[in-house]
Amino acid sequence: MTIEIQNVVFLNMEGILLVEFAIELAKWLRQVREGRFRNFYYASMDFEIEPIFALFFNDSWDGFVPASVWSDKQPSVISPDTAICAAEKYIRELAVHLNPLCQDSCRLY
Repeated sequence: MTIEIQNVVFLNMEGILLVEFAIELAKWLRQVREGRFRNFYYASMDFEIEPIFALFFNDSWDGFVPASVWSDKQPSVISPDTAICAAEKYIRELAVHLNPLCQDSCRLY
C-alpha cells in the first residue's frame, strides 16, 4: 500500500490488509460525513507497532495531520475535503479491483 500526500510518498508498506483498511476507512467516512471530524487510526493484529496509518484532526489548523510509525516524512496538514475524497477514491478503486462489476452500482460506504 502506498499513500501519497501532495505528490510525496508518505507511506509505502507491503503486507497491509487492504480490505480491512477499507472497512475502517468506510466507518470513519460515515462519521466525518455527519460533521464529526474524528481521528482515523488504523492498526492491525498482523503488526505489533502502530499506527500503520492515522489521521489526527487538529481544530486550530482545521485539518488532519497524517501519522505512521513507518513514515519518516514530515507530515503536512490535509484538509477535511482532501481526506474525504482520498478515502472515497481508495475504497472505490479497491472495490472495482476486487469486483469489476462494481464500476457504478456497488454501495461502498
